[in-house]
Amino acid sequence: MGLKKYIVASIIFIAVIAGYVFSIAQTQYEIKLFESTFSLPVAVWVSIPLVVLFIASVLHMIFYGLKNYISDMSVNKDEENILKSLKNSLVQKDETIKFKNPILKDMHELLSSATVNLKKDSLSTNNKELNELAQQLIDIKNGKYVNLSVKLPSNNTWMIKNTINKINEQVEFALDVLKRPNNYSQEEVEAAFTKVIDEKSMTSVKKVLPNIKLTKAMLQELFKRDSVQEEFSLSKEELLKQIKSVEFDKNEYLDIAKLYKSSLTPDEIIEIFEVLSNEKEEALSAYVYVLFEFEMIDKIRDIFASTADDELTAFKALLDLKDAGKNYTLDAICYYN
Repeated sequence: MGLKKYIVASIIFIAVIAGYVFSIAQTQYEIKLFESTFSLPVAVWVSIPLVVLFIASVLHMIFYGLKNYISDMSVNKDEENILKSLKNSLVQKDETIKFKNPILKDMHELLSSATVNLKKDSLSTNNKELNELAQQLIDIKNGKYVNLSVKLPSNNTWMIKNTINKINEQVEFALDVLKRPNNYSQEEVEAAFTKVIDEKSMTSVKKVLPNIKLTKAMLQELFKRDSVQEEFSLSKEELLKQIKSVEFDKNEYLDIAKLYKSSLTPDEIIEIFEVLSNEKEEALSAYVYVLFEFEMIDKIRDIFASTADDELTAFKALLDLKDAGKNYTLDAICYYN
């Protein structure tokens, strides 16, 4: 029975009892309490205990009803929080969540210390929000850009992956990333650089170069694109500056020399690698390689004269072959030393 029905029924019951008693006994009954005397009709005296019991029972029901309501609210809140904890585990987000129920609290601790991976291409639960989030993560995993239904920090793994998907879908967004690289992770910047290198003009690429710190891999992408560029390629000074900005090993300097041996003039490429070899010992092999390409034999002999017998042995062998009338190139013998 609901509280309202109980109150109405109780009032009717008390009224019926009081009316019945009044109908059979209309006399007054006097009670002395200490020095006071109370004289009331018998029907009233009969009704007083009923009224007291009624009030006490109503208060009792209100108290336990309120207690149960608070308990139910806690349960509902815990249910909402465990759902939030599941979402956080899916998206690898750390968040402090409080629980009243000790079992759900333990479950939250377990979810917080673990990563939930979706093994299927869809998720079917009774919760629409959870299904929607799972589908969004699946789409991101498959390379699609989506508008996430949850707010994540910019350094979150899923956020970075989603941003990279957007970069791969929208070259103009990739260009915007390179204009403001400080707002993005290094992984996002590298993905944007690859996209712009592949799809935008060299003029656009050159405009964003001052904004970004190029890694070795990014520079190698730049050199591959620039070396085949017929117009608006990097100037000799710009190319030298970019090469000097990163530490390359001997074979990597050789790769750069091979890329540019046909696109730069002999004087330009010789000057670039002469400067590099004077500053970087690892660039000496590439410099000698360039000299061989343009038959600068006297300069090669001068370099060999100042090196130890066990240095540049492949090139020295190549020079011996030339002196013997055998014209080979380093590429032909395919050996770096």
